[in-house]
Amino acid sequence: MFQTLAFHKEEGRGSRDRDLKEKVREESDYSKNYVRSLMLQVVHGMKEPTMNIREGEKEEEGRHRILKKALSLFKTLYPDVDGTLKVLVMEELEHYLWGYYVLDDLINDPEVSDIRVLHDQYIRYKKKGRRYLSEDHFIDANDYQNYVSLLALRNKKSLSDVNAITYFTDTSNPKFILRCNICTNLVAAGESPILTIRKIPKEKYTLEDLIRQGMLTPQVASYLVQKVESASGILFTGKGASGKTTLMNTLLEYIPDEKSAVVIQESDELFIRSKDTPRGKVPGKDIAFLHTISYHGESKVEYDLSDLARNGLRMDLDYYIIGEIKGPEAEGFSMASFTGHQCWATVHGMNSYEAMNKLADYIKQATGYEFEDCLRKLIGMEVVVFMKDFKVAEITEICGFMEEQKDLKKRLIYQDGVWYESYGRME
Repeated sequence: MFQTLAFHKEEGRGSRDRDLKEKVREESDYSKNYVRSLMLQVVHGMKEPTMNIREGEKEEEGRHRILKKALSLFKTLYPDVDGTLKVLVMEELEHYLWGYYVLDDLINDPEVSDIRVLHDQYIRYKKKGRRYLSEDHFIDANDYQNYVSLLALRNKKSLSDVNAITYFTDTSNPKFILRCNICTNLVAAGESPILTIRKIPKEKYTLEDLIRQGMLTPQVASYLVQKVESASGILFTGKGASGKTTLMNTLLEYIPDEKSAVVIQESDELFIRSKDTPRGKVPGKDIAFLHTISYHGESKVEYDLSDLARNGLRMDLDYYIIGEIKGPEAEGFSMASFTGHQCWATVHGMNSYEAMNKLADYIKQATGYEFEDCLRKLIGMEVVVFMKDFKVAEITEICGFMEEQKDLKKRLIYQDGVWYESYGRME
């Protein structure tokens, strides 16, 4: 039965195979833990613990070889099991080796944005801005520990005392870019590693999508599109998972075609749509994307955000964009802003006003300048967008520097659905 599901290649058979898989799952009396425990026996019995695709081997051929070998071993270990169980065990093996195992349903749910695993029996996820406890769980602590190690290894990371904190971006999922962070038992309190996953859709949201989801109104969308072209700077702020990166990513598509830009980021979360040409797919706009490199183990190669930010100042650019500012890269950003680039960034903040103070503080830490001088360097940040619960909650405009007060002149123009008359509420 499994060979029919996994290996049959006749045209039109795929949809019937999927239907059969669904029928098997619906009619099965086998518990998830039972199926997983049998699957792990197969994993432990294989000679290649990680069961990698061989060098030079096509991925489809490699998976076919590994699954065929696993099926043969399973039949040897359990010769009397029925066909339904074979289907379930081999399907679970595919999830384990090339998917996200226990987390697969959450990974593939388009409404889930974040996943946190604090314990083998404790999985939380965020859906439409609210957090929930998953009913699923790992078999036990050993199962969870082994899977975290396998996940890291699959993404070319090795967990050890010198790599007790590691992060990586997994692009293998067809629908989502997955930003993963692992803290091992060495730094995590308790006996369990901590795994967090942020999901970024590969199919970029349009402004119409974000309007339908309630992130912003058509009027706010129109205002922001206008500011993409005209504003000297835009800062997106809010707490983690508030929608900052999602909104910035969508607005990248509105940068004028005749302009050039660089995007500097830790993970490849910001991107633009490609376009088809007679020479094949090419970037949709003149935007260069740079990401950081961190060293692990014996490798000493490292390029952090501040390295990339300094390099960006050497480029011929109109737009200078940093995915998230949280340290010395603020110096390069302020220099770009102060020298006439149109600058965008995200920064964590509790509201649109405090975000500017936080950004100035990052510049102060990097340069040693007086705080008021750091604020003065930010007069080019014309628009500050505060995000809350995946919605645009506030928009503030920066309209100069008040020398007597030694502070930026700000005006709140939008808050919680209200536009202030003639943008006239001064702060």
